[in-house]
Formats: sequence, structure tokens, C-alpha cells
Amino acid sequence: MKKKRIAGIAAVLAGLVGGAGLAPASADSGCANNQVCFWTDINYVGAKYGAPYRNGYVGWMNDQASTFRIGWSTSPYHYVMFYEHANFWGHRFYAKEGQAFNLTSLAFPGGGSWNDKISSHDEAR
Repeated sequence: MKKKRIAGIAAVLAGLVGGAGLAPASADSGCANNQVCFWTDINYVGAKYGAPYRNGYVGWMNDQASTFRIGWSTSPYHYVMFYEHANFWGHRFYAKEGQAFNLTSLAFPGGGSWNDKISSHDEAR
């Protein structure tokens, strides 16, 4: 009886640990319209930061974002351009409203990934 109880507890714990933070981007509803949301860890976990589409500096999230999601736009702007440096300069890439990525899987020019490299973002058409 004791072995069954321990096996049952171990199975529950394995399910909790194994499934944590693995929800797809479509399952996350935590990014409001006209906002860009970042998380410090992949798979939408860790500290979260949200800002309007146009933001010349991401503040404390600077060079810490590992996941992002773009909320739906209610303006003529339906894309967001992400920049390596503050004030919209350096290497950049864009994504469309509703999209989300783990930045560890998005290639950075010259090698590596965009993980921990975003400093600003701007709305685009």
C-alpha cells in the first residue's frame, strides 16, 4: 500500500513539473490590444512586461526578454518592429499582431538568437 501511495504522488509531481510553462502562445490571453508583452523566460513564464506598440526603451526588461506576444491592434498599425538597441536602432525584425515567439529560436544576424537582445520596439504598417 505504501509503495502505491508513493508511486501515485511521484506521478502527480512528474505531471506538474513536466507540464509547467508549456502552453502554446495561442493559450496565453495575457497581452492586451495594442500592447507588446515580454516574459523573462521562455514559454510565457517569469516576470512579465507590457508596453504600447511604440516604445523607445523597454526599461527594466532591456536585454532580458525570452518570449514575446503582440496583442491585436485597433489602429492602422498591424506590425511591430523590434530593435536591438534603444531608440529604434541596431539589428531589427518585425512580427504581426497576434504573433508570439520564444526568442531563443529566432536567429540573430551574425549568429545566436534574439534571446535577451531587445531594447525597443515600434509600430509599423
